[in-house]
Amino acid sequence: MRDPAARVVKHEDLEVFKLAHRLALRIYQLTRSFPREETLGLVSQLRRAAASVPANIAEGAGRLNRGEYRHFAGIARGSAVEVSYCLLLARDLDYIASPDYDELRAAYESVGKMLTRLSQALANCVVSAPITHHSPAPVTIQNGISSSSGPAGAASSPGGALKPASCERPAPPPPPRKRTSRAVISVM
Repeated sequence: MRDPAARVVKHEDLEVFKLAHRLALRIYQLTRSFPREETLGLVSQLRRAAASVPANIAEGAGRLNRGEYRHFAGIARGSAVEVSYCLLLARDLDYIASPDYDELRAAYESVGKMLTRLSQALANCVVSAPITHHSPAPVTIQNGISSSSGPAGAASSPGGALKPASCERPAPPPPPRKRTSRAVISVM
């Protein structure tokens, strides 16, 4: 039975989505100062990869099952790694300063780790709390089970483990009733 307090976490509420979106905006701002000849090269590549991270999180969340969501979380993670390489290239070409590179590289590394945890949670059917960089309530993954002090949106199960409502399978509908026609047979 589904806990009335349980809710599905929207992608906009995930800290990884929020961070990836802020980073995409930062990449757009940063690439404005790149040389004009890079507009169709590195600028375009960096912007597309940066926008791809939150876009794939959103698309995965909009899919109909956890397997697809996990697939898109993996694509988002790959895009985060792509951004990291493009930032390295931009730094080595002197398009961005080392402090900007270090800050963004660390932030995209955090996004990658957060996406890995999201993917693991989806694989283990444990999406009981938003995947956060600095989670307000401690969340640990042990043997594929997430536990914490009780974040909102999680249904409690025996042993204190948390199980999301999305993992519960609703009872199948009853089979349709057979309609029988009552024919009157008369014998003469």
